[in-house]
Amino acid sequence: MRDGIGALLGRIESTFKLRHIGIGFVWAWLYCVYGTPTPFDTTGVSINADGSWVVSAAAVVVAFFVGGFAFRHERVKPRSPLPILAPLALSLGTLFSFLGSVMGEVAVVSGGVLTGVGYALTSILWAMALAPVDIEELEAAIPLSTLVTLVCALIIPALQTEVAAVVIAALPLVSGALLIVCFRKDGVASMPDAASGAQAGLVSEEARQGESGHRLDRAWMRYLLRVSVLLLVIYLAIGWEAANFSSSNTFRVLNYDLVSLVSNSAAVLFAILLVLFSKRVSFSGLFRWVMPFLVVSLALFLLPGSFVRFGTSVINSTCDTLIEVLLFLFVLSLAKTHDASAGLCIGLANGFVQAGVLAGNLLGRFSASAAAPFDLQTMGLALIALIALAMIAIPQKDPVVDDPSTAGSSLAVDSVDEALARACLRIQERYGLSDRETEIAVLLAKGRTRPYIREQLFISTNTVATHIKHIYQKLNIHSKEELIDMVNSEASSK
Repeated sequence: MRDGIGALLGRIESTFKLRHIGIGFVWAWLYCVYGTPTPFDTTGVSINADGSWVVSAAAVVVAFFVGGFAFRHERVKPRSPLPILAPLALSLGTLFSFLGSVMGEVAVVSGGVLTGVGYALTSILWAMALAPVDIEELEAAIPLSTLVTLVCALIIPALQTEVAAVVIAALPLVSGALLIVCFRKDGVASMPDAASGAQAGLVSEEARQGESGHRLDRAWMRYLLRVSVLLLVIYLAIGWEAANFSSSNTFRVLNYDLVSLVSNSAAVLFAILLVLFSKRVSFSGLFRWVMPFLVVSLALFLLPGSFVRFGTSVINSTCDTLIEVLLFLFVLSLAKTHDASAGLCIGLANGFVQAGVLAGNLLGRFSASAAAPFDLQTMGLALIALIALAMIAIPQKDPVVDDPSTAGSSLAVDSVDEALARACLRIQERYGLSDRETEIAVLLAKGRTRPYIREQLFISTNTVATHIKHIYQKLNIHSKEELIDMVNSEASSK
């Protein structure tokens, strides 16, 4: 049995490195602070249940924007204390918030500032640490990072209040330890030039091919800002709905929050399916599947009934977790393929997300008060209309930017590509490959990655994997390296 478990872990480790799921401990911390009954006596749903939430929410917005621009060049020295200090601030802020009832208002405010700044900086650092990692590995690691939250949803409610507080405060420290390991093993989070980056192994193939300086060009910056505004609208609705969720509508069995268990399980499943079947890692490719569920959630929220409330909560929480995962994956893909600053991209996007959360919660508290000039139904319908407009505004295509770095080198490249293509055609005739399989074999022989093939041929990750499996079976080989050797041998023999 040990051998079987070891083999399973080996296969998982070959797909992605376990250290790459460290961001999951940050997401688990977020869930534990605002989605569990201990140690803060929250309702289990709303972010505004703890006394320090306003301070924390405001601090995290400022920290994301300031931190994103501060790290826009992605320069973190190998011995920088930031990978230690940011998670430590998050951990200390958690303890201060827990002790707020004993230590007073100063502890509450301090806890809010520390958690806000710590969460933002830790998230930015994780984006920078994962920037050098191949996108294929990230597509496995980032969705699976949510499993950490699911495990916490099973463990934390069973612990005593004081023990739960210590465990929650330890989550950022675990994340920080894995963050340091990533920086050391995957490279310093900087974007060097193409030549030095290739030698250091810090720049992906797509990033080298899409070299455009160390910042997003104007077209992509406008695209990112447009996406960020849409995220602001999405989280305005999510925050408003969460703020109006009554504590009497929580659903628990043996102190376990059923909403959290169901939504976290669903988010893991949906994230994996979206990565497998989306034809490209773009905002429209990933998020167009999410936004209709938000409209359904808001519509259900306006209806009475406990079961309706349960469905609403599950959809809302699932979308929240799913967007968190997809946003991180989208931003890293954007940063890698266009040689942009991962720190700046995640700072801008998450800054707008957190601004939406803050504004939505404040709007929710106001609309539920007697001073509001409109009722909840009217506000809910207005948000549905706003989400519908946002769905229309989702960018359907990524900006196209010409790459001047490839000019003047096409002749030599064409001659090599032509030789590889002729060799693959001969292999096709000999082994019975289909036209699509031959097309993919040519790209593999050129050293292209699976995400690159997906982008070029506009097919899903799952479809790419199926074609490659059939190619290997027909050629009786087991790896990309064997295919390259076979094609090169065929090309040199003629």
